[in-house]
Amino acid sequence: MAMAMAMALALALAMSLALAMAMALALALALALAMALALVLVLAMALALALALAMVLAIALVVALAMRIGEGYELCSGSGEG
Repeated sequence: MAMAMAMALALALAMSLALAMAMALALALALALAMALALVLVLAMALALALALAMVLAIALVVALAMRIGEGYELCSGSGEG
């Protein structure tokens, strides 16, 4: 009888250990998924920053071009004092 109880206890311990290992594996997978999502978020933020920088550069280029066109128009119009 003691042998059967010992075997049942060992079986319960093994099942408990297997359950704990499965839970640890699920936790590790959830952590890996969270890290992957964080990496995707960081990449998306970097892309948004790059797009914002490109937009600022495009606006600066348009402003510089407009100033250059304005200077040319001012020179050609002859509306100065002189």
